[in-house]
Amino acid sequence: MRQPGIEPGSRRWQRRILTIVLLARILASFKIIYILFDYTNFMTYYDKIAKGYNELYKEEQLNKVKLIIKNLNIKDEKVLDIGCGTAFYSNLFKNYTGIDNSKEMIKGKKECIYGNAENLPFKDKSFDAVICITSIHNFKDVKKAISEMKRVYKNKVAISVLKKAKKFGEIRKLIKENFDVKEIEEEKDVIFIGAK
Repeated sequence: MRQPGIEPGSRRWQRRILTIVLLARILASFKIIYILFDYTNFMTYYDKIAKGYNELYKEEQLNKVKLIIKNLNIKDEKVLDIGCGTAFYSNLFKNYTGIDNSKEMIKGKKECIYGNAENLPFKDKSFDAVICITSIHNFKDVKKAISEMKRVYKNKVAISVLKKAKKFGEIRKLIKENFDVKEIEEEKDVIFIGAK
């Protein structure tokens, strides 16, 4: 039974969903199995938090993006952002394309397309730089996604990986096998940056 005054889409409803998501993340960190069931809609995790995503992660994501731009010296290059989320920082790039598999995250973003990292709808070597910011650990097939990144990029790559990701070691190994990168330690992530 729904509580009075908590209508789907309302500010109070959004806060309730964010609280549930944060609680679920805490429980997951203690390796407790949890189930998040939404009685009104069945959506992906990121579709559920899309409206509050920037409020939760904007500052930390922006710091990573600025670090990447500085270290890769990105100016006019054609950039692909894989797992772009809300792409709130797209204006920092002159020639930006984002791709994400959450329709809610990219809603209203003309520079973004719906798709997944394992099957990029672009020709070989079609981007000067490929970036992937704290999303690779969510991909279904990391090896295939890295292969796709390698296929579409020309000379610059930056991939940030959540240090606490279960597959961190595997992801690090795959990145190093496929790209000549240096590692930059960030608060929650390791950022792998490389240029040919």
